[in-house]
Amino acid sequence: MKKNKLWIIAFLFLIVSIVIPFSQAISLGVSPASFTFENTLRGGFATYEGLLSTGDAGSLRVSYDVVGENSDWIQVDLGDALLSKDKPLSFDVTVRPPEDAANGEYSAKIRFFLATGFTGQEVESRIFTGLSVDVYFSVTGEEHVDCVIGGVSVSDAEEDRPLELYLTVKNNGNVRVKPKIDIAILDQSKETLMYTESFYADEVLPTTKKQILKEVDYDLIKSQYWMQVSSEDCSGSDFLTFNIVGFGEVYDLGEIVRMETPDVPVKGELVPVQAFFKNTGARVVNAKLRAIVSLDGNVVAVLESDELQVKPDEVVDLEAYFRPELQGNYVIKSQVLYNNKLTYEKSNNLVVSEHLEEESEGQGIQEITGGVVGAGSSSWLAVVVLFSIIILLFVLIMRKKKR
Repeated sequence: MKKNKLWIIAFLFLIVSIVIPFSQAISLGVSPASFTFENTLRGGFATYEGLLSTGDAGSLRVSYDVVGENSDWIQVDLGDALLSKDKPLSFDVTVRPPEDAANGEYSAKIRFFLATGFTGQEVESRIFTGLSVDVYFSVTGEEHVDCVIGGVSVSDAEEDRPLELYLTVKNNGNVRVKPKIDIAILDQSKETLMYTESFYADEVLPTTKKQILKEVDYDLIKSQYWMQVSSEDCSGSDFLTFNIVGFGEVYDLGEIVRMETPDVPVKGELVPVQAFFKNTGARVVNAKLRAIVSLDGNVVAVLESDELQVKPDEVVDLEAYFRPELQGNYVIKSQVLYNNKLTYEKSNNLVVSEHLEEESEGQGIQEITGGVVGAGSSSWLAVVVLFSIIILLFVLIMRKKKR
């Protein structure tokens, strides 16, 4: 009997030694789950970025290998290869088909390892994490041009100082691009064209992006202006505002945080149009809402709210009203005028009904609740397994005693 008890205790310790480390195993994640490179040019290359993450607090050193057909065409740049909970590891995957590569579809797999031993900078031993990511790529001999401009911004400037225009060019094609960028400057009312210019952006490699800085040196008097940025070579455009101010002058800034209109407006009833304006500048401004209401492309009302004084960082509700005479889908375009400046335009739709429809009886909102299974679920599973085994052994012992 004593030997049986010792055997049971030893067995329990064995289970604990296996299950507990499993519940505390190192967790790794990768994004995206796979890489797809389309229309990679023979003799060219394509690069995409990935991210490795971990829930463990300690610092880990990561290595990799590539397996599968034509794996030597794939390169992975892990940077410093160090990964921790507070510092995810960004890495680049690059595909370089040779000049004589055949057109077609290819695939490979990147496997990630934890390095456990080093000789200088070289990895001496490693452990496979079980984490891998598939790489799919197609090879072609045809050139494919595809680029997008975005991330456009222009800074306010003092008089006699150049404007700084920033934009990003993303090359989605398989050849280098050097797109032509067109800019146009309009006055505050957007009615008078003040200046135009075109320039060529820096060269952008395939499947990469580059931020471009362009200084626009043109004499403009103190006022608010609008700038249109576009390109015939790339998709994407932007329309934004900027200010020319006096030397050392404090300038005003503000924005419409959101617009609100009734959910179910009815023909003939008074409809409020609300703009929540925030003063993001450094001094008090006087602000009022201006809105244009259209139906089927025709202007039916021009609205204006009372003027309110707005302190820095304060949000106020500016309200104007109109009475729709017809049912239909109205478009409301709104701007806030503050200290002789205009915010960006906000547009929203308002569907006006003939009469108010009664809600059907018993109609309500069903609340759905649920849980999320996270990375910690494996540790809970291990604990449940452990306690289930302990209970099972306890039951067996009690049955044996009764016999």
